[in-house]
Amino acid sequence: MAKLLPLLLATLLLTACGAPSVKRLEDGSAGHQSFIVPEPYDTAYRIAFTRMRDCYEADAIMGSFNITGVIFPDIKQAQITARMPALVGIGVGGYYFMTKIDAIDRKNARVTVYYAMEAHRYVTDDVRRWLVKHDKRCH
Repeated sequence: MAKLLPLLLATLLLTACGAPSVKRLEDGSAGHQSFIVPEPYDTAYRIAFTRMRDCYEADAIMGSFNITGVIFPDIKQAQITARMPALVGIGVGGYYFMTKIDAIDRKNARVTVYYAMEAHRYVTDDVRRWLVKHDKRCH
């Protein structure tokens, strides 16, 4: 039990650093970065969502995130969020990063990555590499 307590406390501290909602992440994030990709927004979404799911959901080094995504075809926008699961009985969790993809025209999209902590700036580099360079490596 004594060995479990430090792990539980560390997990609690990490999960408490996420934003409580997507809106709070977008409005009060530690930062965000945007770039243009030569892909339609829905194609960029499919590529980024698949890579995030494959790379971040079961990553022993970075932690396991729940990756969810949604496409809004009426406004030609897609969002992918990463949430740390809430601890059983404690109820803390949070959104750690969000990728918003907006159509510019039929062939190009603007990608904006919002992150709750500076430590998650790597997400922007990963998404840019996946969408611009078509590199499928995780990190």
